[in-house]
Amino acid sequence: MRLLGLNNSYPPVVRGGYGEICADVMDGLAERGHDVTMLVCGESYAPLPSVDEPMVKRELEYVLAPWRRPVSGLRAAVKDDRVIRRYLAAGVDAVLAWHCRGIMKSSLRRCHEAGVPVFYFLHDRWVLYERPGALVIPWARLDRLGAGLPRELLGRAVARRVELRAPPIARDGHVCYVSHWLRSEHERRGFRPRHDATVPCGVRVERFARPTPPANPPATLLFAGRIEKRKGLDVVIRALAVADTTWTLTVVGPVDDPKYETYVRGLASDLRIDGRIRWCGEVPRATVRAMLAEHDVLVFPSVGAEAYALGLLEALAAGVFVVTSAPGGPREYLDDGVNCLIHEPGDSEGLAGALHRLRTEPQLAATLLAGAARTADAISLEKVLEQVEGLILDDTQ
Repeated sequence: MRLLGLNNSYPPVVRGGYGEICADVMDGLAERGHDVTMLVCGESYAPLPSVDEPMVKRELEYVLAPWRRPVSGLRAAVKDDRVIRRYLAAGVDAVLAWHCRGIMKSSLRRCHEAGVPVFYFLHDRWVLYERPGALVIPWARLDRLGAGLPRELLGRAVARRVELRAPPIARDGHVCYVSHWLRSEHERRGFRPRHDATVPCGVRVERFARPTPPANPPATLLFAGRIEKRKGLDVVIRALAVADTTWTLTVVGPVDDPKYETYVRGLASDLRIDGRIRWCGEVPRATVRAMLAEHDVLVFPSVGAEAYALGLLEALAAGVFVVTSAPGGPREYLDDGVNCLIHEPGDSEGLAGALHRLRTEPQLAATLLAGAARTADAISLEKVLEQVEGLILDDTQ
């Protein structure tokens, strides 16, 4: 099949798991023999990488909230329309739209108008917040109070000036939610597409060795995620202060909130555990995978809901003990005491208690590793690719 993918980023230029999951699937489809082209944002989003990318075309503009930037929005809409028309004219069997935050929605509408089936792979709520006014007024909250009609009237009046009417995602699109939790979040806000499915993300389990239970008690923790309050790094630091003093922590991830980074570093200093923490900053995804093999435990202490959490799946596949609080989609494959240990969001004492169990209950190691392997096998990337192919073939045949 000839497949055109749309996303605002693509490796090596990515910002979070959404882009990495998109790349896993699109690269996998290409490896299975499909003719895949990825159309993503270029210099307007991030500096272009200096690598050869025959499959990736960085030609789209990135304009966030274009209704607030009508000149930039109109210019981007005209340019991107020419780009989309060119690729559609070359022949496309299906469009796979991923994280379209900042991508002109007129480009998506053009795909629908061309009669090409469009599959939307939703890993957050961009179809709800990427609309006029969403960055100015808390529309989701007002929607629950019945204020949807005034919002739509205002949005259409502003958006029409730069041809940014929303594409018919709910009516004509094939919406693929990464989790049942994310589907319920959309439904709660009134978004109910005619055609939908749940397509989880998966991991290439063959990339990870399946270890045997460690001979020594676990002692090394890895935090891999964005440095912002919602990811809960401060919870780990507080837990480290009351846990066994042999525990050490490695922190990996981009700084999304510099003030929060200053706060957690100061917290570590105040608790006198800064000497047990190694700060590595942002590193490539391949490096994170390698670091999983070098650590005993992945701590994932999110205080905000996660759509699915690719990092947790990779840790399960790598045979690393997982201690997490992540609410939302991850609870659909996490099983406390079977493939991970779960504590409540924000509960540093609960996290410390989970670490204590790992050190004092030797029989727990084999149970968790076996459960993690079963989970990773059940949500392998190959099974996800088969599901995606099936959905596209059902529509195109």
